Amino acid sequence: MFRTALRQMGRNCDKGEIWLAARGDRSHKLGSIIWLRNYNATISGTIASPAAYMPIAYICRRSLIAFGFAVFVAAGAPAFADSCPTGINPVVTIEATTYYRQDDPTRSTIDLNKQARNRELLKPVNGFLQLLTSLSDQYLDTGVESLKKCADDITLSWAKAGALTVVSSSAQARFVQQWSASTLGFVRLKLGPLSDPNDDLAVRRWLATLATEIKKRNFRNDTKQHNNHYYWSTLGIGVIAVAIADDELWRVSKKMYETAIRDIAGDGTLPAELIRGNRAALYHAFAAQPLAAYKLLATYCQLDASVDDKRLERLIALVRMDIADLRATDKKTGIKQGHVSPQPWLDLWDALRSERPQDAGTRKSQNLGGAMNTLSQVLYSGCGKI
Repeated sequence: MFRTALRQMGRNCDKGEIWLAARGDRSHKLGSIIWLRNYNATISGTIASPAAYMPIAYICRRSLIAFGFAVFVAAGAPAFADSCPTGINPVVTIEATTYYRQDDPTRSTIDLNKQARNRELLKPVNGFLQLLTSLSDQYLDTGVESLKKCADDITLSWAKAGALTVVSSSAQARFVQQWSASTLGFVRLKLGPLSDPNDDLAVRRWLATLATEIKKRNFRNDTKQHNNHYYWSTLGIGVIAVAIADDELWRVSKKMYETAIRDIAGDGTLPAELIRGNRAALYHAFAAQPLAAYKLLATYCQLDASVDDKRLERLIALVRMDIADLRATDKKTGIKQGHVSPQPWLDLWDALRSERPQDAGTRKSQNLGGAMNTLSQVLYSGCGKI
């Protein structure tokens, strides 16, 4: 196990560390194996022999990650039970760039150089979101309070800075803001209020500002057709509304959801996604995710049955057929579609709709705040962590 981990770090890290704990007690780090680029390893802490212990986290430090580290959690154990990462500098203005070729009217051809540039620009934002989803999942899995405190402290520092509330002129930056709002809303549902009322209020106000910025650009229900970005805006505003108990934001999101559902055609397709060339099937799956998540949020957290609509079921059925390689969207478009992989959000949907939240599984969606099993717990409990 350790040899495999070291080889993985050798490909990706300038410096690595494996945290060790006594078998049967994952909550306390007793020592670590420090790894450097030349594969030399040294043991630190009260560790006699690594064979007698179990790994609780693999920590990779590399210069390519803006905030200096990545985490690979082993055996579902808490990676930050004894320490919290520092230097997670807030990003106020989201910088991103589109990566589809502009000479392709279907917006389905990716420019790989631009895509790489976009990923580089977004490393600080995605690193922050990945860290929060990881901490919130580990907190619900283990109940270790230091994990929640770590996530809360990092969130508070970004809230005080007004992070993510400004977007560059790029449309892609606006999309990132929408997805980030969804992630942050679900993370707060998992973690619940901050311990200090003033700090909690600061985070709530920040999230309200973020949702309001998204609302300003998207709360226009007079357009004939919308796409997945409108649906992600709907979810971002909606989940923040639930997380901070804002009735007005929920009302806005519900009206947007009702508009979104009307976009679904009788055969389950979305006209704005149907014109995306050989990526139409992928975009139907991506567009269905926020609508399905919103429906679950409304059902379990708001107890609002009025959002029920059979058109969503038809869209989900279309996505299922594409996952099963039945080529449903190929037939609608006349174009061979890219493969649609199994969707974590469908695991969540099926588990909750069948009243078996324990079956949601551990697959993850960053836009939905992390692992499906922990989100399932929170939703099924009526979002009791609020």
